[in-house]
Amino acid sequence: MTCTFPFTDPSACFAAISSRLFLLVLCAAAVSAPEAMAQQDGKASTPLAALPTPLDLGSDAVVTLLGDAEIRVGRGHPELRRRPVEPEAEGRAGPDFATAIGPAARLGFGFRPGSDDPGPRRPHLAGLTADPGGGAGGPIVGGDDRSILAATDDLQSFPWRTIGAILRDDDGDGAPDPAPSCSGVKIGPRHVLTAAHCLYDSSGWFGALWFAPGYAGGFSPNGPPRPQNTTAGQPTRFARVGTLENDYGLLVLADSADTVALGHMGLWWYGVDDYDGRSVILAGYPGASQTCANSPFTGGLCQGFMYFDTCEVEENTDGYLMYDCYASRGMSGGPVWRFVNGAAAVLAVQKRGNEGPPFDSGAIVTDNPATLNIGPRVRPNMYADLCDWIGQTPSTIGTHPCQ
Repeated sequence: MTCTFPFTDPSACFAAISSRLFLLVLCAAAVSAPEAMAQQDGKASTPLAALPTPLDLGSDAVVTLLGDAEIRVGRGHPELRRRPVEPEAEGRAGPDFATAIGPAARLGFGFRPGSDDPGPRRPHLAGLTADPGGGAGGPIVGGDDRSILAATDDLQSFPWRTIGAILRDDDGDGAPDPAPSCSGVKIGPRHVLTAAHCLYDSSGWFGALWFAPGYAGGFSPNGPPRPQNTTAGQPTRFARVGTLENDYGLLVLADSADTVALGHMGLWWYGVDDYDGRSVILAGYPGASQTCANSPFTGGLCQGFMYFDTCEVEENTDGYLMYDCYASRGMSGGPVWRFVNGAAAVLAVQKRGNEGPPFDSGAIVTDNPATLNIGPRVRPNMYADLCDWIGQTPSTIGTHPCQ
């Protein structure tokens, strides 16, 4: 048989893949001014007012989604109240959010709709164990031990279906290009967390964007790619750009029942001294024309499928994490996540490797070639941004404590 990309049935195309390649749209570097920006449909971008500095939680604090005094917990949700920040006990991922702050808060932490949903699945994983990436020599970090996620059942399962490819329209035909440009993860009813440089660069906002959940080489097992918000006068995306720890943004999708039904991951952070050695998963979409060591396709091409790696957090600061998961271009904006008390939670957003001079990453540890990857970590002021942006673009179909 002859298979072409994009695929209509990826499972049938593992044995024979054509040599047709799609060039990856490389994500541009973020601009230097560390300010929050918003884009409205058809309107120029405008700066957002700076948010107040959040409460200093201290190095031994662990916070649930709604545990910080700066988070908007009262808008429309009077039953959600602040509770004291609690130190993390040895061997625990933090307090049980389901019992500590009530079932209503669970929707904000992460929402898995449907009582018949089988729950979190870990395909190809034998638990969250450390899996270091090996020696240098990959496109960004280490030896490529990523696993491909290609089975439709896996791509349609929670939480994997909340991770997707960000698609652009670089050929100007009004439709999404089949090759992923970046990666992202749903963290709200219609809200996708990604890297700021996937949305915006020094030349301005990129054109129309789509989010393809559980994307598989042109095949969309969770329905067609979701377009960005097209309601006139409403923001389509937000970004806080500039420094290493501020490379994060939010893509706002058109509000629809099928998008809400995907569910979304939650957000979690620990005290700054409590990250080292924790196991995490980095998932995202390498460029279609790049090579992936565990690719089943001809020539080892990644072909626009989701790949993931498990690893450990090696270094961290107040603003970002460094981890030895393997990554390559196109995985920018993908979630660095783990299961916390049984719920899928994002800890950081993939940005880049820790290259030293002449391409200095600005990280606390640099190597040439890179040996670690870097991503802005979820923390009180980052969450305050995300919560504010979700509140500005509420869904009329789904619920979230920030709305």
